Order: sequence, then structure tokens, then C-alpha cells
Amino acid sequence: MPPLIYHSSFIIYHSVKIASQILRKYRFYTSRLKNLYEEYAPNVQRRIDLLGLASGAKRGPKPKGTGPHNQAIERRIKELEAEDMVHVAGGSKTEEFIRTPGGKKLARRPDITMWRPDGSLYRENVGRTRADGSPFLREVDALDDLERQLGERPGFTPYHSCFIKYQGGV
Repeated sequence: MPPLIYHSSFIIYHSVKIASQILRKYRFYTSRLKNLYEEYAPNVQRRIDLLGLASGAKRGPKPKGTGPHNQAIERRIKELEAEDMVHVAGGSKTEEFIRTPGGKKLARRPDITMWRPDGSLYRENVGRTRADGSPFLREVDALDDLERQLGERPGFTPYHSCFIKYQGGV
């Protein structure tokens, strides 16, 4: 019997055709299995809180107007606008990006940037504090980086409702 000689395009065409048929069948069966699996064992990858200690709140950035941090920023912007400052960045606008070479991070973004009536810029961070009212270390690091780069220490406002405004020397 003579050896079978196939042209390379013939082999490629048929191997692709066979592969697509296998993939189509795989998708069909896995979708059936997935639906069956989810029906009898719903999302086992999810973390289960047996003691009920987790709050269930989403960590990370919150949408505009939600979460104590964003609410404190919006409240503080309104207070500063009442002092005849003009809202430039932060809050509902894009935060200002300031490079901080040699700092704890390569760049910082103040939560609020405003134009003062005299034409200078005023920057402020809003952050969490300890029970005594002092800012957490990450907040102090951000203020230090910005002060090193700008030559002026930004303001700081805590966003816990029990503290009105931190008046200490950070």
C-alpha cells in the first residue's frame, strides 16, 4: 500500500475543524455541569463567616457619595467653598497627582485641592484616626511625603464622626 501524503493545508483545516468540534462539545458539557454544580453547591469559593464577625462591607474605594471617607471629603469641600476657596481637584473631580521622589510612595494624591482667595493652592487629606485623634501612620506618611515635595504641610481632617477636626501638630 502506498504511503498517504497529505498537503499541510489539508491537515491544518481538518485539525482546526476537529478542535472546534471538541471545544463546542466541551463548552456544552461544562455549562451543563456548572449549572448543576451551582444548583447543589452554591459558590464554595466564597468565604464563610461561621461566627458572624465580618461586617460584609466591601473594602476598597467606594462610589461617590457613599462611605464615611467620601462623605467627609464632600462635607469638607463645602466648608472650604464657604471660606471663598475654589474647588480644583479631589472629591467629585479627579484628584491631583503629585510625584514624591524619595518618599514612602512614588506619588501621592491629596483628597482635596482648592484655590485660596490669594491665589495659592490649599491641599488637604481626609483620613482615619486613632482613639486619641492622631492620624494613622499611613496618613502621617502621606502628609510627610506631600510636605517634603510641596514645602507646605497639607491640612488633615479625620472622617470619624466623633472627631470634628484634628488640631494637633502632626
